Amino acid sequence: GDIASRAQRRLRDETLTVIEALSDAVRNRVTERRALSPIDEWREWTALRMAYERGVLLGGPELRYLAFTKVHSDVCALAVWLFNDRKERPLANAMFRFLLAEATAVGDTEGIALQSKNVACGV
Repeated sequence: GDIASRAQRRLRDETLTVIEALSDAVRNRVTERRALSPIDEWREWTALRMAYERGVLLGGPELRYLAFTKVHSDVCALAVWLFNDRKERPLANAMFRFLLAEATAVGDTEGIALQSKNVACGV
């Protein structure tokens, strides 16, 4: 009942806080142009994606939408930097594909259009 509902809300909020912190770290690093080695880029991306996917499982559609609105711009900025400047195109394309799938899942038409163009750039 009430206790379970509160516990679920708390878990959802904590999960969203973790996703936001990981996404902020990505955004800050891109802003500061602090590059990581390719394997460390992959690790950072994997940590964010795993937290996001865990959040979607725990929080459902509402958390998915909230998390996507935060993650989309931060991960897109990283992927564009990786693709255009750092020539790490396979990783960037994987990020673009993830963002396209999530934009589709939450019904973000602008995100779908942008990520469709990004994915079409290939690897």
